[in-house]
Amino acid sequence: MIALPPIPTDPDPAAGPTVAQQGNSPVFLQEQESHRRAMPLQRLLGGGMRYADAVALHEMASLGVTWDTGAEWLGERNVRLAAAASTKVTARECFRFASACYRFGHSAIARDTDRKRQMYRRMVDAYAKAAKLDHPETEKHEIPWRNGSLCGWLMRPSHADFPPVVMVIGGFDGWREEYALGAAALVERGLAVFLLDGPGQGETRLIHLVYLDTDFHEAFAAAAEYLRERLGSRLRVGIWGNSLGGFLAAKTAAMHSSFAALCVNGGTMRPMELPERHPRFMGKVEALVGSAEPEQVLAIMQQLDLSAAVSEIRCPLLQLHSPIDSVFMLDNARPIHDRASSTDKTLLIWQDGDHCIYNHWEEKNMAVADWFADRLGQSHAS
Repeated sequence: MIALPPIPTDPDPAAGPTVAQQGNSPVFLQEQESHRRAMPLQRLLGGGMRYADAVALHEMASLGVTWDTGAEWLGERNVRLAAAASTKVTARECFRFASACYRFGHSAIARDTDRKRQMYRRMVDAYAKAAKLDHPETEKHEIPWRNGSLCGWLMRPSHADFPPVVMVIGGFDGWREEYALGAAALVERGLAVFLLDGPGQGETRLIHLVYLDTDFHEAFAAAAEYLRERLGSRLRVGIWGNSLGGFLAAKTAAMHSSFAALCVNGGTMRPMELPERHPRFMGKVEALVGSAEPEQVLAIMQQLDLSAAVSEIRCPLLQLHSPIDSVFMLDNARPIHDRASSTDKTLLIWQDGDHCIYNHWEEKNMAVADWFADRLGQSHAS
C-alpha cells in the first residue's frame, strides 16, 4: 500500500492504493512507462488535473500502482473534497479535478471493458455536478444520430444571448472534457463552445455505441445544424479539432462549407500513419471503429484520407503543429495548410512542442481563442 501525504481539508482520508501483484514484472513496468509517456505532466495539467494529482499519479505508477487504480483513488479524494466544500466555487473546482482524474484513468484502458465504462461514468457524473455549478450552467445535449446519440456539453458566456459557437472535438482517446480549459478561454472571449464526442469517441461510443465510419463528417454537420436550430439559424459555427480530431475537423470543413472557421491542432492528412508506425496502437483503432476484424478496420482507416478533399477547405484556417511531434508527423500535416484554398490561413509551429502542443497548453489556448474570437466576431459576420 502506497502512503500519500493527506490533504488537510479531506474530511475522511483514505488509505493509499495498493501495489499491483505484478508490480515488478517487466511487462507491467513497460506498460506503466507507456502510460507515463502518453500522459505526461503537461498533458495532465492542460487536461484539467491539479498539479499535485498529476505528480502523484506519475509517482504511484512508478511505484507499482496500476495507472487506472491510482487515477481512481485521486478522483475519489477530489469527490470527497467537493462534498466537504463550504462554497459552490470550491465544490465545482474539485468535481472538475475529480473528473480529470477519472478521465485520464480510463484513457489507459484501450478496450471498451466494463472497467473502462465504470470509470467513464464516474467521470461524466463528476463533470455533470461541476457543470450544474457553472454560471451560466453548462448544458448537456444528446443529438439523435443513427441508432444512438452524439453527446456534448454546451458552454455559454453570461453576457451574450446568441454568440458564435466553436465545436471542439478530440482524437483517439483525448475526448471532449479534456479540452475544457481551452473551452473556458473561448467563453472568456465571448464565444459559446460545444464540447462534442463524435462517432467513435467518449460517451457517444461507450454509452450509445456509435462508432467511427467514413461518413463521420455528416455527424459533425448534423451537430452544427442542431446548434443552429436552438441558438439561431444565422449562427456562425467554427470547429476546432485536436490530434485525430484535427483530421476529422478538416475533412468536415472540406465537405461542409457552412463552417465559418477551422482550427487543426496536431492533425494529419492521413490518420493511418500512426498505427503503421506503431502497430500496438491498433487496439485503440479497433475500439474507435467498433470492430476487431482486421479487414473491416483497415477498410475504414485507409479511406480516412484528406488528399482529395483538402483543397475544398475555404474558410479561415489556423493550424498548429511541431517538427518533433511523434504521433502525427509535421510533413504529413503541413499539406493541410499548404493545399487548403483558404485565403486566410495561418500555420503556427512550436519548435519544441510535443503532440498537440501539450507542453505549451496555456499559450496554445490563448492563441486559438484569440483567433476564433477575431474570425467569428462581428467584423467577419456576413
